[in-house]
Amino acid sequence: MGFAKNEIALPAYGVFWDNLALTRPASSPSVLLELGFMSNPDEFELVTNPEEQKKEARAIAQGIIEWFKSDR
Repeated sequence: MGFAKNEIALPAYGVFWDNLALTRPASSPSVLLELGFMSNPDEFELVTNPEEQKKEARAIAQGIIEWFKSDR
């Protein structure tokens, strides 16, 4: 979903699908999000900024809403 890319200042590294131990076994859909890398000083500043965190939370919430509205 491209909406979040326009609302938050973090770069888009793409979408990767994998069978991760953190997201299985799942009786419901699960998502693992990386909102920035703490080893990157620019991204660290963004992910520790309360205002940016609010923007990221809104973008994630909107994505969840759109997922539930979709035909899946």
